Amino acid sequence: MWRSIRYSADIHYTWVGPPDTSGEDRDIAGPIKMRVQLKNGYTIAYQMYFWCLDAHVAAFKRKFAARGRTDITVRGMEAFLAASKGTLYQLWYWYGARETDLLRRVTPIIAAAARHDSSVRERVNAKNVWGFFALYTWGGYHFDTGIEPDPDRPLNLSYFKSFKVPAALGTGAGGLTLFHAAQTRVAGLDNFCSAVPGTSETLKSFDERAAVGKPMGAQHIDVWALYSERYDTRAMRALYWYCCVWEKLEELRRREGNNSEPYKAACRSAIIDALYTTLAHGEKGACLGAILRTCLWDAGRDISTGKIAELGILKKYYGSHRK
Repeated sequence: MWRSIRYSADIHYTWVGPPDTSGEDRDIAGPIKMRVQLKNGYTIAYQMYFWCLDAHVAAFKRKFAARGRTDITVRGMEAFLAASKGTLYQLWYWYGARETDLLRRVTPIIAAAARHDSSVRERVNAKNVWGFFALYTWGGYHFDTGIEPDPDRPLNLSYFKSFKVPAALGTGAGGLTLFHAAQTRVAGLDNFCSAVPGTSETLKSFDERAAVGKPMGAQHIDVWALYSERYDTRAMRALYWYCCVWEKLEELRRREGNNSEPYKAACRSAIIDALYTTLAHGEKGACLGAILRTCLWDAGRDISTGKIAELGILKKYYGSHRK
């Protein structure tokens, strides 16, 4: 009798900060709705992880338990980073110099968000970098906590063989132009090719001559839903690029202030530019003439709508965001 070969699809959500007390469950509503709809099948099984700061692990475990959910694993980011630095862990998971360097770069970003006086932007930065880190070291899907099943479509979180991001591919969506920058004054990227829009606030903040040469067309993309296999080179490139730029973001924050527009604009730009940089290069780092269609989910005409029909998911916006 044939036995099934089951893929384990990991679903990651990240919330940086204490549990939401607004009454809207902005932190756990999406994960709970997703967990309820996900059904293990003959060829796929789902594991869901909810990542938060160590200080809030116990509170989130209680919050999920109060909603009757014991099938969502709550894990602390700092604890996972500490465990990842252990010799046995690194031997078991084939960690090398690259992974050790990434651990060193990610750790201060999470530590900055864990400070009692951290700003909203610092917590968002930590959430963004953790998405890349979880995808590279773990693999699977990473969703914003507002991501939930679309009631109008079947949920279909399947297995892919390429790094995936949502993109505006619908008729009339428009696009933008990316420019390759083989050298910048950002430490760690001096011999690393970036690819960012000409209007990028990130590199423009540090080197106005950075975004030049090799123009290529691109679609509008976003970071609210991502997919990657474990140890994928594109996930690694996005993570490394963002970590290098984060050090410059910190310089800008200290100079301009947490709530300054130059700092906030550079932060918003950085996470998208990290995606563009990795999508504009092949697995071995060669510059591409166009982003591979296999790396894009069709999110319709407007990326801010927050829907991916192929997956059957939508993004619920709260507060000052779109609802």
